[in-house]
Amino acid sequence: MDIQAWIAIATLVVAMVLFISKLIPLEATALSIPVVLAVTGTVSPAEAALRGFGNNAVIALGAIFVLSAGLKESGVATLMGRMLEGFGGKKEWSLVLLIMATTCVLSAIMSNAATVAVFLPAVLVLSRRANISPSRLMMPLGYSAILGGTLTLISTTPNLILGSELERLSGGARTLGMFEFAIVGIPIAVIGIIYITLIGTKLLGRNELDNAPKRASFRDRVLKIYQLEKKLFKLTIPSGSEFTGSTIAEASLGKRYGVEVVQIARKKGYRNQFLNAQADLMIKAGDVLFVEGSSEDMQKLAEKHSLSIEIATDDEVEGLQGRGINMAEVAISPRSDFLDRTLVDISFRGVFGLTVIAIWRRGKPIEKDVEKTSLEL
Repeated sequence: MDIQAWIAIATLVVAMVLFISKLIPLEATALSIPVVLAVTGTVSPAEAALRGFGNNAVIALGAIFVLSAGLKESGVATLMGRMLEGFGGKKEWSLVLLIMATTCVLSAIMSNAATVAVFLPAVLVLSRRANISPSRLMMPLGYSAILGGTLTLISTTPNLILGSELERLSGGARTLGMFEFAIVGIPIAVIGIIYITLIGTKLLGRNELDNAPKRASFRDRVLKIYQLEKKLFKLTIPSGSEFTGSTIAEASLGKRYGVEVVQIARKKGYRNQFLNAQADLMIKAGDVLFVEGSSEDMQKLAEKHSLSIEIATDDEVEGLQGRGINMAEVAISPRSDFLDRTLVDISFRGVFGLTVIAIWRRGKPIEKDVEKTSLEL
């Protein structure tokens, strides 16, 4: 072999080491490869080293990343993840089938990594609900993303490169269509999903952790301690209500009745739109307010204003969590400015946009008149 061949091999080896070790940014490593090959004369003329950046496959690959980001940021992919949570049952085989089928479809138009990243939180929720080890759902998730890569031209990088090379070698006389891979890909995906659902999961086996008692998550422990499911109610605002047209702050439900609005469900077309209860959010007729408080306070509020009141179901409590409503315990530090002040004094809801459902003090929760209770260390 001549010197250029040895330089090419050395460049490849060094690049692999740098990619694995990440001693320098990955982008710098990737861009250094054509530069080294051009400077050493391994690739001649030098323009050939940069010719790949004008390749249709590279441009299409960049467009796929833009498409993936758009699907993710617009909420379309996240909505599909939440649909998984809504339709997920308790049986392992049905969950595996649902996860694989949905992931496979989305993976046909998104990169595998982006698809898995979108569905990962939903799969963790499903595993916790069904009391199934996450590992038994993660592997089907990964395989289904790979199977989805056999469906379309843009689903994986090799497909794009193959299509680009075919067009180049044929002088543009032959190109691959968007769904030409689907002729072979769909049967492969269907057989793969059926195999993993019925047979593959049985080959995974179970380890000691799968059979060990599951420790409840932080969220579940907090829900159990503060019993949010027993204090979350739904209030429907009728037309003509005095609350119609007023903001959350103007309604002042916390000060008047000791209850807090957590979220609002509002009809938008054929579905509900869920809105965070910001102080300046205007209440409209037909809105369903998810409100936290005692049953006595809720009853007073409902009777005073002729509102329909219902207890939120377990699924609705779960749904609030899935729509970004999170719970946290916050400890007061010794030097905090909040000491000896009430939540009203601090304007806690208006400043931070957070709802305090209880104060834990001396081993038990304070749930009555929370906003009027002075904070202690």
